[in-house]
Parts: sequence; structure tokens; C-alpha cells
Amino acid sequence: MQATFISIAVVVTLLVTSPNVVAEKPSELKKKAHAVRATAAEMNFIRIPWVTDVFEGFKLARDEQRPVFLYMITGDPLDDC
Repeated sequence: MQATFISIAVVVTLLVTSPNVVAEKPSELKKKAHAVRATAAEMNFIRIPWVTDVFEGFKLARDEQRPVFLYMITGDPLDDC
């Protein structure tokens, strides 16, 4: 309870005292979004038939006579790198 109160107090203090917190105009946000939005050429990976089951992937690759790209990670995928 006390930690929550302290956290809220710190956030409120930072918001009130920070001079850099400025709301941007929608047109400025649209320009920024357009600058970082992926192009159609950069989105080609979406056409790859991704599957989460290894055996299904091998069967699909065999049926379509395509190579398999196996991507594996261990641990929690949302952890820090």
C-alpha cells in the first residue's frame, strides 16, 4: 500500500515538474508514424506460411517442396535479451 502511494506520488511529481511533457499535434504524429511505417517490400515476410508445430512445418515443406527455416528460442520470449 505504501509502495503504491510512493509510486503514484513520484509519477505525479514528474508529470507536474517536467517541462518536456508537451502534447503533439495530430499532424506531427501522422508524419512520425509515416516515417517509421514499414513499406510493402519490407512486409514480404508476412507471406511466409509460419507454423508453430515443427511436424506440421516439415509436412508442409515436404508437400510444397520448400526448405524449412527453423527458428527456436529457449526461455521466456518476453525476457530481456
